[in-house]
Amino acid sequence: MSFDPQLENQTQTLTKKAQAFANQYKGKLKTLTTLQLKEAYQTLEELLEQYYKVSQYVNLEFATDTANETAKVWV
Repeated sequence: MSFDPQLENQTQTLTKKAQAFANQYKGKLKTLTTLQLKEAYQTLEELLEQYYKVSQYVNLEFATDTANETAKVWV
């Protein structure tokens, strides 16, 4: 089984977004205004929601074929 190329693209996009989030907010939480903190949490929530969808897909693929080496790498 090979995963859909869209999954690979989505994972790469999520990684870039997560890195941008970390760069923007790491070490700065104490200095954020309430509005900035709200925006940070909303962005984090969006990232986690997208990650969750990818994670569920991969885990379901693995559950249907636990011997699949490609799925093992993704899990």
